[in-house]
Amino acid sequence: MTSQDFPINTDALWVNVSNREAKETIAKEIVGRASDGQTIGFGSGTTSMVCAIEFGKAAAAGLQISAVVTSLELEWLCMKLGVDVLEIGETPIDWCFDGADEVDAQGNLLKGRGGAMHRERLVFTAAAQRVVVADSSKDVALLGEKFPAPVEIEPVFAIDAMAALGSMGFDSVSLRTGQGKDGPVITESGNIIADVIYRDGFTNEVAEKISKIEGVVDTGLFMGFDFERLS
Repeated sequence: MTSQDFPINTDALWVNVSNREAKETIAKEIVGRASDGQTIGFGSGTTSMVCAIEFGKAAAAGLQISAVVTSLELEWLCMKLGVDVLEIGETPIDWCFDGADEVDAQGNLLKGRGGAMHRERLVFTAAAQRVVVADSSKDVALLGEKFPAPVEIEPVFAIDAMAALGSMGFDSVSLRTGQGKDGPVITESGNIIADVIYRDGFTNEVAEKISKIEGVVDTGLFMGFDFERLS
């Protein structure tokens, strides 16, 4: 396959990856954990792209694994690299790897800057084991210290859901808008994203209240998951 076979230029995905050398080292460690016959969940973001490249090399050398991916760009990249891609729910996931935007002292995660948090949660929940790639720069005392929490909302409920979020006392609630198009960012599931800033910190209780708002599909607040951390 060539780049022309895909809706985007897959060769350009990793050209400007920051800290590429460190990510390549992590990628080699992650690929080294894989065994023939495993189904592995691939997270989103540049580290996962670099990992996909390493898995592509390993697949070309004879490693037989399948991937369950969390974003369209990772799906296209894996297909180009010769890594077998399965749908979420099609088969059990032996283990998964992903990054995080923030990690608090209790091991709770803030994810979703790339907008793929719903698919990330599906893979995270289904995986028997989880590996989170996050260096010390991602450590925070409270979730929401550095980044807004993304909230994925069905468009038909957008006005009421945004109003409900606005009434919860957060510092700000804003619709994530796109580049290269007018209007909001649209997720792989056809939903929109509200970015919520809350400097007091997101807790389990706050996350549950957000999740109960009608029309909310998911959030980037990943609470209570067990995982191994690589940094």
